[in-house]
Formats: sequence, C-alpha cells, structure tokens
Amino acid sequence: MSMDPHLIDGVLALILVELFVLVAVLQRLGAQRLIPALSCFLLSGAFLVLALRLSLAGSEHGAAILALLAFSFPVHIATLILVWRAFKRDRN
Repeated sequence: MSMDPHLIDGVLALILVELFVLVAVLQRLGAQRLIPALSCFLLSGAFLVLALRLSLAGSEHGAAILALLAFSFPVHIATLILVWRAFKRDRN
C-alpha cells in the first residue's frame, strides 16, 4: 500500500494553521517571548514532513531530501536553546 504524497500537503497546511493559532494564543497570553521557539519547533517538523513528501513522491533529488533532513537538526537545536533560555529567564 502506497501513500499519496499529496496527503502530506494537508499535514503541511495543518502545521501552518497550528503556527497561526498558537502565535495568536501566545500573544493573547502575553507570552510573545515563546514565539521564536514555537516557530523553530514547527519549522523543524515541517522540514521533516517535506523530506517525507519528497521521498513518497519518488523524488530523484536525494540531495534535496538530505538537505531537508540536515536543516531540521540545527533548527531543532535552536528550539532547544530558545526554550532553555526562556526557562532560565523565567526561573530568575
């Protein structure tokens, strides 16, 4: 059974909707300082989902898949750094 790569487009759309909704919630709660970490978190996931989409589509651009996977890691590390800094700032 194969999966239609176009289903992944729906997942990417949901990630975008999630970003808009959560940014609005964070702004309403006065927690704007968490928006960069949230954005990095979702961007890292979007890179992974895009790599999956290319793979499912049978892309012959292995370098693009590899690049998306590689880009997701430093963005994930940036998420961890931003969350850690927010945690330390809020503890003090």
